[in-house]
Amino acid sequence: MTAHAKKYFYEHGLPFPQDLKKEVLEPLIRDLNREPSILVLDGTSGTGKTSLAVHLADCVNEMNGQLIVDLTPQNNIQLGHGGVDLTEMSEKASEAGFIVFIFDEADFEKKGTMTKYNRNLHKFFREYRQLKILIILVIQSVSWLDNDLHDGGLIKGLIHLHDPTKNYTSYSVYDLENLSYLLDRMERLGRHKKRKAYTVVHGYKRGQFLDLSPERREQLRLLSTSFKKKTRKAIVKNLKADKT
Repeated sequence: MTAHAKKYFYEHGLPFPQDLKKEVLEPLIRDLNREPSILVLDGTSGTGKTSLAVHLADCVNEMNGQLIVDLTPQNNIQLGHGGVDLTEMSEKASEAGFIVFIFDEADFEKKGTMTKYNRNLHKFFREYRQLKILIILVIQSVSWLDNDLHDGGLIKGLIHLHDPTKNYTSYSVYDLENLSYLLDRMERLGRHKKRKAYTVVHGYKRGQFLDLSPERREQLRLLSTSFKKKTRKAIVKNLKADKT
């Protein structure tokens, strides 16, 4: 491994600690034999949620004997956003042999905006349980997801991102038990103090992940710009439809 590459990978070859692969990703992949699953990534803006999602999807691809996620707009089929049809894109990914798909909702900063996407998630998992696929869901706060998704057993865990630095970002992993305590504390704290819950209810595992390479960061930036343009068009279209 070159000195330059070490900035973006640990000595074991991954951009995050090995236990994140062995104790989180590998069990999730084994569970896909039974049903699709959701792994939630949340955190405030600028914590690198989508970057970690790409890292995780790269790792799953490698475990499945495939190349890393293609982030070029013309070839991307593993990363979707709020302005696209989750079912359509995840079907394309599954048909191409991928078992992981990233659904990035982090740009939607109001809980009300998530109502539509909660419905989309319900519809997807209700109609497409035969797809053996892991959805990595990127959002600002896990509290935005409605209770049915939690109660239905679709969400398998949470990775909360916090305290970004120039060289790495910290994360905390919550299993279902930790997550239940976290959501309960959020509800008791109320709408404007929910983020304090992360400092009270801690995950069972912590670590730091490294950034994407400059080339892939630029690819992700261009892809995100493309997503935002499509999302704005979709919002305008929906507003016009509501007025008719």
